[in-house]
Amino acid sequence: MHNLVSSASYLENWLAKIFGHHHFTVMPITGDASFRAYYRVQLKNTSFVVLISPPGESLDPFLQIRKILEDIGLSVPMLFVEDQKAGLLLLSDLGAKQYGDALTKQHHVNQLYHQAFFPLLWMQRYLTPNNCPINIPAFSPDFMLQQLDLFKRWYSEKHLQRRLSSDAEQALDKIFKDIVSVIETQPIVFSHMDYHSRNLMVINKKCMPGVLDFQDAMWAPCTLDLVSLLKDCYVYWPREQVIQWVRQFYDLKCSEKENRLTVDFHTFLKWFDWMGVQRHLRILGTFSRLHHLHKKSAYLQYIPRILSYILDMSHTYPELRPLQTYLK
Repeated sequence: MHNLVSSASYLENWLAKIFGHHHFTVMPITGDASFRAYYRVQLKNTSFVVLISPPGESLDPFLQIRKILEDIGLSVPMLFVEDQKAGLLLLSDLGAKQYGDALTKQHHVNQLYHQAFFPLLWMQRYLTPNNCPINIPAFSPDFMLQQLDLFKRWYSEKHLQRRLSSDAEQALDKIFKDIVSVIETQPIVFSHMDYHSRNLMVINKKCMPGVLDFQDAMWAPCTLDLVSLLKDCYVYWPREQVIQWVRQFYDLKCSEKENRLTVDFHTFLKWFDWMGVQRHLRILGTFSRLHHLHKKSAYLQYIPRILSYILDMSHTYPELRPLQTYLK
């Protein structure tokens, strides 16, 4: 918990001041890879969510991005009470039905993914560098390479216990630079940065999803969020199905009046695939670090899936074939 929120009693006292004499219950919500803590608060027939930020983490990014996403019509948690000093927010509850749970029912899958495209389209359409009211960081080539270093340090060296020779490391760095050079040809858009099945909530089967965990938004390549959605670490779909959905999103982007895509589908698919390789190499490092440094070992179960994504791309694109040497 936060420095000031060092016990459950602090949280309960804070909530008691808000709710007065009304009885409420507090239950932890688990499953976040970050160090933020979440609690569901039940008050009669209404539920709320409390977000507790870790020590030293400002709430400003969450609050600022929540506001601009709400302003463009996305379903994000409403803000009721904030305590910046203690790192506490009282938010509306978007429910407990994550996309990952709903995607187990095959007849809903296409509809759910189609609906999930529209928050991406709206963020990319209505939030541009020229009209965005807040400053957010850029997912620059240097930043991408820093992320890829996590793969070397935490997956290769720590998790696999493989110390790369100087020649092998230079060869891997060359692959990384080639990946980044393909990615940086993409248009830059407002990106959620973690747009996957655990951060999307089913509010109504006929509506866009509720969107969570948006505080790390950046200006990033236009396929990054689409990769997060369709090459999810927690949900796997066959390549043929993924390509169909990528095509649907591409067609929607090409039909827009402003900022429409001007590349052919083959180019867009390559952007998507190579963006996925960068993301999944980084996640291998991130999940390894969560295990070895922070003792969050549940994420290791997803490493085989992430490896399969990268290996598939190494067979699809000859330029990526040398990656196979570094994965196992």
